[in-house]
Amino acid sequence: MSVQRKTPPGIYAESASLTPAPVDFDRGFLIPTPVDEVTGLPWVMYPPDYPLPTRRSDLADENHAFHPSRSPLLTTPAGEALKASRVQRVDWWDHHIVYHGYFAGPPIPTTEAEIFKTIVFAAAKYIPDTAIDCHGYEPKYVPLGLESKQRLWQSGEIKLHRPGVVRGFLASYLLRQDISHIADARIDEFVNTIDGKRKQFLGQWLLAQAAEVATEPISPQYRAAHQTGRLVPGLTMKPENFVKDALGNRFERSPYVIRLQAVLADAA
Repeated sequence: MSVQRKTPPGIYAESASLTPAPVDFDRGFLIPTPVDEVTGLPWVMYPPDYPLPTRRSDLADENHAFHPSRSPLLTTPAGEALKASRVQRVDWWDHHIVYHGYFAGPPIPTTEAEIFKTIVFAAAKYIPDTAIDCHGYEPKYVPLGLESKQRLWQSGEIKLHRPGVVRGFLASYLLRQDISHIADARIDEFVNTIDGKRKQFLGQWLLAQAAEVATEPISPQYRAAHQTGRLVPGLTMKPENFVKDALGNRFERSPYVIRLQAVLADAA
């Protein structure tokens, strides 16, 4: 399906499709980038039928899925994490001339719960079933099959841009979850024990409980995406385990255990 946009002021309709629009801001004639209804992730750009160079920025570079970067919604800590959650390596012409000539950027989630959901799916490398084909002069909406998804996954063309920023947001979100269903005695033991190994054991367990609470609202969508092949192969079926593992191994999660102790001690 061909994409239609508004005609920029002072440009004839028949030549509008050949005239690049401003990249950094929308003067009223760009259209929103379409997004996946389940995850809020923007549709990816359809990959070309040739390998993209990694050391020639004049031929290929990275497109942030969430833009424009000047949007106030992308300058908060949560917004920074959202912006860092997905980039795609794309052909330079497709990116700068065609894509940015038509699209103003996607709708940006506004609540932290929505941002958390979108970031989880981005980290799981969820790819929608429809893509934007920007080869040529006019973009088209086209189906994206399994072979093309596998190319995006295996080539690394779809990836997290700044994993540390994403990990920091996920950790902060987990630390704000309500885990009041856990027995007070267990939390008191975690906060007050001087046994380092016991504290780490309890802290890791409490982080897992927080991950379960945080992912409960998105669990049905995550499991459905897993079953239908929209997530990168090899992931766990349980979103709570995926989020916990996204924070790193047990050693890498240790600083979050210390932060969790401070949070729970303050709440006591």
